Amino acid sequence: MRSSSGIAFLILCLMPLVSSFAQGICTDSRYAPGGFKLSSNDICHNETVTVTNTADVKDAVYYYNYRGESYEEVLASGSPALDLRAVEKPGLYQVIQVGKKDGKETVYCLPEKIKVRNSSTPVFSYTYCTHPTVLQISIPAHPLNDYSSYKITINDEVHTVAPGNSPYSFPVQNVTNKLTIAGQGGSKTCSSPPMTTVIPPFNPAGKDFDYYPEIKELKVLEDKSISLDFRGQYGQTYNLFRYPAGQPNVGLTPVRNNLDPAVDDRIADTPPNPDLVYCYFIQPAMADCGLFSLRSGDICSVPLTSPLPPTTTTAYLQWRSHAVGTVASDVVKISDTQTEIIPVNGLTTYQDDHLDCSKRNCYRIRVTYSGVVSGANFSGSSLSNQICTDHRVDLTDFPSGAYVTTQGTENRINFEGNGLSPYTLDRWELFKHDGTDYALAEVLPADGPTVYITDPDAVTKSEKYKVRYVDQCGNASVFTPEFSSVFLSESGNSTLNWTAAVPFAEAGINHYSIIYYEGDTPSGPPLGTQQAGASIHSHAINTAAFNSTGTFVVKTISSDGRESSSNPVTFAVKGALFLPTAFSPNNDNTNDTFAAVGNLASIRTFRMEIFSSSGQKVAEVLDPTKGWDGRLPNGERALFGNYLYTLKAEMVNGQVISKNGSFVLLY
Repeated sequence: MRSSSGIAFLILCLMPLVSSFAQGICTDSRYAPGGFKLSSNDICHNETVTVTNTADVKDAVYYYNYRGESYEEVLASGSPALDLRAVEKPGLYQVIQVGKKDGKETVYCLPEKIKVRNSSTPVFSYTYCTHPTVLQISIPAHPLNDYSSYKITINDEVHTVAPGNSPYSFPVQNVTNKLTIAGQGGSKTCSSPPMTTVIPPFNPAGKDFDYYPEIKELKVLEDKSISLDFRGQYGQTYNLFRYPAGQPNVGLTPVRNNLDPAVDDRIADTPPNPDLVYCYFIQPAMADCGLFSLRSGDICSVPLTSPLPPTTTTAYLQWRSHAVGTVASDVVKISDTQTEIIPVNGLTTYQDDHLDCSKRNCYRIRVTYSGVVSGANFSGSSLSNQICTDHRVDLTDFPSGAYVTTQGTENRINFEGNGLSPYTLDRWELFKHDGTDYALAEVLPADGPTVYITDPDAVTKSEKYKVRYVDQCGNASVFTPEFSSVFLSESGNSTLNWTAAVPFAEAGINHYSIIYYEGDTPSGPPLGTQQAGASIHSHAINTAAFNSTGTFVVKTISSDGRESSSNPVTFAVKGALFLPTAFSPNNDNTNDTFAAVGNLASIRTFRMEIFSSSGQKVAEVLDPTKGWDGRLPNGERALFGNYLYTLKAEMVNGQVISKNGSFVLLY
């Protein structure tokens, strides 16, 4: 049944929703929490409402009458600002915010419903009784009915009534009547005048009667349970009936009894087999005002399935339907914020060949009912469960095995590319941290199972990276965990230092290897390798291993065996010569000479002089590879005791080393 006025019959949105329906996506853990607040929770419908986004939600939209719709439906129906001017009925409304934050969809519902007032019109309903002809008006207890009295105007006749005595009955003629109700002495005053309801005369040939019981919407929910929005006269209770489609609808036992439209305007039902079609109607639980025979029109569920898995271009839908009265069927397609209505009258299958696989696409079947029952018009909508196709949900895996290694002056990012997506991959994307956030640095076509990307920038410091892939639909995968290059430097005192960055996306560091090369490139066999623990980030060079120039690389070994090299560091190694503190020239081939050790091959000139403890020169050595054998210039063996030395050496790189000290000659 269609309502003849916008204000007189106020059932659907006036009372708090049953908790199971009010939750919907509000408590769905798939969505990140958003956040907002309103300038007021008690609002006139033409009043400006300020919305403050408290969670930095991007692309936020607000929907003021949430009743369990999906994320996609709210996104398509909401708006960036909360505009309540379209609200024609006073009521309690659930306000919801949807949007995105950090790339994830967010949802936030105000914990309390807001009060929206349409002028001073209270929440009420009426019954046009015919035995005798009276107008019965019900003004129920309600959070918005906070007035001290009510001014009821029927045509030009004014009546003032006190609250709490509802229903109120007034004799009328069986003609068109005008009804205006205004609350007086309320807690909030709105500037707009109260609404006037035009009531048609009773006529069994089919009229729009606001008091008539109706199921305005039936919806199959995600779990295949049934949600029903119904309306009826305040002060009256109703029974809900259910029967399998195609079976008789008489002689039934109610599945719900004594439903009060002021409290139970939205009700739930779990049919025996959710994959079958069931039809519903409501009927007054007892005779009232001579209208016991009045019942709603029948409305039937529409279970929706997908007989075939979707492809990148096509989605498949199949549903069961049963017609009672005059019906029209549509596919309601929601993609991002766009809603498309596709008529499919008479069909029970649909194939969408225009699927945009870069978006989330959701579908419902909507069947619209209309007809005449018990002499009055009825209308309503039945919505199927929602089915969505979203190729993005298949892109949950990121490229595995990602790590960065330095080759010369370039960072090379390696990763595995097998089996990441059921769809064709289009490209790999390398993102590099620019000091504030990650920015796209390089793109590589996805044409191989094992791939690498080279950072186009020269290596000057440790860099942070992430990698993802993009499929043929333009959908991007999640990023790999962060991984960073190891940057090596020399402190100026022959000590290597490197960053503590982790080069591996999915593993920690097991240990480091410090590799030494002779010369100015990391080529040829290394002079040596030393291992350091994962917590060590510096290494002093053993200068005795080098003649002049050395090249050094730190290789990081992951806990799963991968290797990552640092940039090579080349510098002239400072020469170093070391002398013992004692020697014993007894021809046992151990410490038989007092000689220097160190970078001997890098020495250009060398002079070492030996003195007795009294200061007498006893020997001179000009060959750094020979040393003093403990004999005096006359060939005799020097005496046991303490001796002094001075040493001066010039290295091939121009470095001059001067040393002096003492040692002990032993036998």
